[in-house]
Amino acid sequence: MLKAINERFPTYKQFDPLVPVWCVTPHEGRVIHRFFDTSPFSPSGRYLALFRLPYEDRLPAPGDVGQVLLVDLQTGEERVVDESRGWEPQLGANVQWGKDDTQLFFNDVDVSTWEPHGIRLNPQTGDRKKLNGCIFNVSQDGKKSISANMKCMRRTQAGYGVVVPDEYVPRNIGLREDDGIYITDTETGECRLLISVRDIVERTVPKDALKAYADMEVYGFLCKWNPQGTRLLFSLRSFPKDHPRRFDSITDLVMKYDVFTMREDGNELFNVVPASEWEKGGHHINWFPDGERLSMNLNLSRHDLGRYWLKKRLRKAKILMQMLRDIKKNLLTTSLYIGKGSLRFVKVKYDGTGLDRILNDIPGSGHPTVHLNGRHILTDAYVEEPVAFRDGTVPIRLVDLDNRGEKVLVRLRTRTDQQASCISLRVDPHPAWDFQQRWIAFNGLVDGTRRVYIADLRELVGYDKPG
Repeated sequence: MLKAINERFPTYKQFDPLVPVWCVTPHEGRVIHRFFDTSPFSPSGRYLALFRLPYEDRLPAPGDVGQVLLVDLQTGEERVVDESRGWEPQLGANVQWGKDDTQLFFNDVDVSTWEPHGIRLNPQTGDRKKLNGCIFNVSQDGKKSISANMKCMRRTQAGYGVVVPDEYVPRNIGLREDDGIYITDTETGECRLLISVRDIVERTVPKDALKAYADMEVYGFLCKWNPQGTRLLFSLRSFPKDHPRRFDSITDLVMKYDVFTMREDGNELFNVVPASEWEKGGHHINWFPDGERLSMNLNLSRHDLGRYWLKKRLRKAKILMQMLRDIKKNLLTTSLYIGKGSLRFVKVKYDGTGLDRILNDIPGSGHPTVHLNGRHILTDAYVEEPVAFRDGTVPIRLVDLDNRGEKVLVRLRTRTDQQASCISLRVDPHPAWDFQQRWIAFNGLVDGTRRVYIADLRELVGYDKPG
């Protein structure tokens, strides 16, 4: 368990953080941690596993090399433990831990064949094993990884997956039987197709609606194990095959986004959040700690958004009118706000039942996770969202479900100079807990480069993970 960090790490003082914050990548920069649903902290709490981009001002080219980093929070040492050609600027090489500090996983690409594959690395000894499948999300026991086709991810949204030459990127027209969600045994390295695109759709869509998919492109996207390793969730994205999409495009109004859950054996397949819900405006689904429910942001009533701004932010009529104009502009032009209301934190059971708000009056935003104590939600925000500060800085938020209130833990800059022309070059904080859920790590753009920060939340959450 992490109790303190080395004094070499400089503290972060901008905007008067509510909690102690340190920059743990103060040197070269260009560093991110993966995502909000996996911890960059090692299971012991001693190390952070991170990824260094070779550059920050453009999208990666096939074969470009990034670095897998290990930061020792006790000694302050930062070292490169491996390299990867299998990365994109949002999640890096999907660097994440397995069962203990001897298991580190990430993606790479064989440039002789342009095939991506996973790597299992012992960062203490350098022992390295090539896996036949890819890494998107590894179970907490480190025994299995799930992933969609990493080469295809940028067909639906740049910034995710791996980059290979365009001619090596498959195009899935119609319901494919040979592509879908894959599972990899991290001990043997063997990989198999767990469920195909065709199987997913045919088991969940009425027969009279299936013929429409003949003219659609359909791809797997995000995948996540629940904490118990008993169920997994995955998303399926589809759009008309004649739509003029490009590899640098981003999700827009033609995209259908469905989320499914199932057991590893293929049983209990549910379309837990169908496209009819996501099209209202929503994002970032994740498992509750109990492994039975899921949390996400979902747009609901615009009236509530105005009430929140009035209550929390606005005191004068002139400011109110300007803010309402800004909100209206974002609602009409941002994919996160499709003119149908405001985000709220919501919950839903793995079978799609019980979809409901967690709170009524506090807006959702960013990348939310529910704490093990059941009382807190940790999240960040996009710069376009109403809870952001509208100057390129965003909050790291801690929402108290018992008191029905929230605290801004940290405020930091995330807007890059490049994201106006290429949204995939933005910086998302992706706040993530350590394995004891008392410390957090997050990304930021400080001094002109991407850096990783950690904050001590022990006095606010006061919780030790059992066992």
